[in-house]
Amino acid sequence: MTASDRTDPIALTLDDLRAVGRWALGSVERALPVFEAHASSDPRPRKAIEGLKAFANGGTRTAELRALGWAAWAARKVGDPAAAAAARAACLAVGI
Repeated sequence: MTASDRTDPIALTLDDLRAVGRWALGSVERALPVFEAHASSDPRPRKAIEGLKAFANGGTRTAELRALGWAAWAARKVGDPAAAAAARAACLAVGI
């Protein structure tokens, strides 16, 4: 490995993570209706987004938030590619 192959980690504070979370919310909230149009009875992506909102607005970053993200990931198996992408987006947004 050469020096040009290495990358330095970027240290983010909780305030930085909250700002990134607010930015991610701007996109994932627009994708949620696509998921809900195909799986209106499945609340997992919406719950993940609500958890991210709570964190972005000053809440704590907990294992529960991570669990909400994984639940949104599991919701991707809805049969519609666009709805699945929306569920994955919810998971990835929460994973900030």
